[in-house]
Amino acid sequence: TRRRQRIVPVVPLVTNDSLAFTELIGKLYYGEKDHKNLSQKMIRYYLEHIRTTYNVPTTHLNAVMVEKLARKLNKPIKEIETFIKYLNTQLMASQLSEPQIKQLYIILKKYS
Repeated sequence: TRRRQRIVPVVPLVTNDSLAFTELIGKLYYGEKDHKNLSQKMIRYYLEHIRTTYNVPTTHLNAVMVEKLARKLNKPIKEIETFIKYLNTQLMASQLSEPQIKQLYIILKKYS
């Protein structure tokens, strides 16, 4: 006797809900004009990305971290050094404007 083949059900693709959630929270902070808090969260999220993707410790943004990150990203040390200094100034700033947030977003995308 022959067996009949069963129809295999189509499984829907898995969506990344954490990314959608992050974008929603970003839009909320952006809409509330809380640029300082938004920049801190963006930088914290980026540093978490560096820790998990490249396995580079980011607790201290110092020369050792710059050297490791430059090696992982295959970029010159001077360029990464200015990038990390820029992140430090954004973290320490008391107020940020809308163009500064947009510039931070572009720069973080460049080094992702």
